[in-house]
Amino acid sequence: MGTFAIKTPPQHVSWDETVAVWKEADQIDLFESAWVFDHLCPIVGDPHGPCLKAWVTLTALTQATSRIRVGTMVHGMHFRHPAVTAKMASTLDIVSGGRLNLGLGVGWFQPEVDAYGLQLGTVAQRLDRFERSAHIMTPSDANPRKLAAEAALLFEAGLDMAVFRLRAPFHPGMVQPLAEALREL
Repeated sequence: MGTFAIKTPPQHVSWDETVAVWKEADQIDLFESAWVFDHLCPIVGDPHGPCLKAWVTLTALTQATSRIRVGTMVHGMHFRHPAVTAKMASTLDIVSGGRLNLGLGVGWFQPEVDAYGLQLGTVAQRLDRFERSAHIMTPSDANPRKLAAEAALLFEAGLDMAVFRLRAPFHPGMVQPLAEALREL
């Protein structure tokens, strides 16, 4: 069996909601890591709504947690120069006590790229050559046992890490039922 993680996209949610879920996951040893996304604006819903920036959010979350590994799924390589990304990552790894997982990716959200005047590049220019993981979409009304079964099938197929993408609104107690179902695997 592989490892388990959560992902809390920092769009259309409050800081208090996000930190509460991360603190909960930090207390459940079943979850190896927790992730946010690296987007400049929301990718669903109102594109002008609130969206916390990944690097700042992760830095604050490392101070609110003590055990869980942290990361961004994924840092879009088109947002910043690789040397700047490396410096930011090394600093966050120090601040977090060595808990950073650096997720790098090719990016894809064209409206965001256009809004900020960035260049996305071709697929060939952005090709991701890093280890793969899988999101398991977690609707707010999802059955935790069904999600656990989906993770088990992915692990049987060779997956290394199942990342459960949680849906807002986040609230204390939302991670525990999933953890209980995963422990039954």
